[in-house]
Amino acid sequence: MRKNYKDYKYQIFSYAILVVTFAILVLFMHARLDYLLGADESSELLLGKLLAEENHVLSQNWYYSTELRFLNTQLIYALCFKLFSNWHVVRVVASAILYLIMLISYYYLCRQLKRQKYFAITASILLLPFSAEYFIVVLKGLYYIPHISISFLSVGLGYCMAIPICLLNLLYGPWKKQFRILLSVILLGSIQFVGNVHLIAQLNEDDNKELRAAIAFLKQEGYTQGYSTYWKGNLTTELSGGDIEMWIMCDDAAGAGIAEVQDVHTVFCWLQNKSHDNNFPKGKQFIMLTRDEYSRCNWQDKLLLENADYLSDELVIFGFDSEEELEGSF
Repeated sequence: MRKNYKDYKYQIFSYAILVVTFAILVLFMHARLDYLLGADESSELLLGKLLAEENHVLSQNWYYSTELRFLNTQLIYALCFKLFSNWHVVRVVASAILYLIMLISYYYLCRQLKRQKYFAITASILLLPFSAEYFIVVLKGLYYIPHISISFLSVGLGYCMAIPICLLNLLYGPWKKQFRILLSVILLGSIQFVGNVHLIAQLNEDDNKELRAAIAFLKQEGYTQGYSTYWKGNLTTELSGGDIEMWIMCDDAAGAGIAEVQDVHTVFCWLQNKSHDNNFPKGKQFIMLTRDEYSRCNWQDKLLLENADYLSDELVIFGFDSEEELEGSF
């Protein structure tokens, strides 16, 4: 009876840690995602939006990148777009769902290993940013959660899963009980500490401050369509809540830089809607470049910096009342 009571208290404690860790992560994402998102994350969300509109799991109207996305994050985004119209809500709810999928698949693995008693206490580690890379590609970007979950479900082990499995071994290893408990507490406490330090550090990060200010200007001036490079394009669409559609000219990386773009109507065949090939903005439109991109583009003699409609330390925006005015500027 006494042993059962101790097990009960242990389970309550373990699940309390898991629930609190999950809640902190979701609340953090709700409060800080708009400050930390990048172009790659936004591109996946745009694909999910397109799939929701088409009622498909794959689209022939999207320029995929290095792979055809199937059992991946865009399916959860598409489902959420069926339920919500607010892009930020879709992002946060989809993140929470994907965290839950990872936890459920990990529970399945623990059960297969007959270690479900220790599921909750070790599962909380999966929700902690114990490294900057894990935070970026798993917890924020969500890129590898489907892969991790599939690995768990197939009882496969990968690098990211090594820490919780090592803790499982400690909890169920051949050592004396007191020693096992001490090692487990030290390991779990250390990971919790490092994870919380990483989260706190992210509170001071704001990678999109200037872009959000530029989006506020564009909305105020009534712009809903524009051109940019990859690194600001899809991100602008997401941070505007879908109010601004962007045509991507290039990714400004090696082999596809802004210096090589001669025509603003150039469409970069990468992570954007294929309709952009021949359906260009109508009415009011704009070109948005970073200062560095502007310094390397071929249009400085046509688009003078002093004629820009919006200037900040990072961004330059040229506005046009019509497609004809834009083309006339070139």
